[in-house]
Amino acid sequence: MLLMSSQYLVSVPLKMLRPWAFMGMMTQLPLAWFVARFLRGNYGNAAVWISLIIGQPIAVLMYVHDYYVLHYREGSAGGGPE
Repeated sequence: MLLMSSQYLVSVPLKMLRPWAFMGMMTQLPLAWFVARFLRGNYGNAAVWISLIIGQPIAVLMYVHDYYVLHYREGSAGGGPE
């Protein structure tokens, strides 16, 4: 339930439920396993920081893209801004 909270923080204001935030959080599990098993020291630290710095904005951009397609794209079902 706690994992879904950030998805609600993005999905509710945009009025669209998408899996992007949830999938982003779920990819942290294999990354944590990979870092713990194969990377040591600064390499592991760098991998975690890169995933945080790049991963979160990519998830937000996926929401922005979907919002744009639903509301502003020519010929879309939404037709335009409300």
